[in-house]
Amino acid sequence: MFAAITPALIIGAVAERMKFTAVLFFSALWTLFVYYPVAHAVWGATGDFAGLANPTASLKAADFAGGIVVHMTSGWSALMLCILVGPRIGFGKRAMPPHSMVLCVLGTGLLWAGWYGFNA
Repeated sequence: MFAAITPALIIGAVAERMKFTAVLFFSALWTLFVYYPVAHAVWGATGDFAGLANPTASLKAADFAGGIVVHMTSGWSALMLCILVGPRIGFGKRAMPPHSMVLCVLGTGLLWAGWYGFNA
């Protein structure tokens, strides 16, 4: 489940700046070359950073909820991808007024309810 959600955090940072095929290609490669090695290193029984599972680990990280595997990898990757892709088309040329407050409340409610389902 985390392997599917983590690339979505990155893609949210570059929404409308990449083509869909590029997003699919990036997500597959990123999951394979970034997420899986870090998840193994932190959560795997023989990982180099698995402090609780591996007594011979070089660095002893205790990551119970995905602070390193999910949030650190997606945050740093989103920052690097934003730097590489650049600003969105029309950034700074025209004002971006707020949209509908009703949709903001609806989105917050859906996110709130979905979060309980994700963590259940």
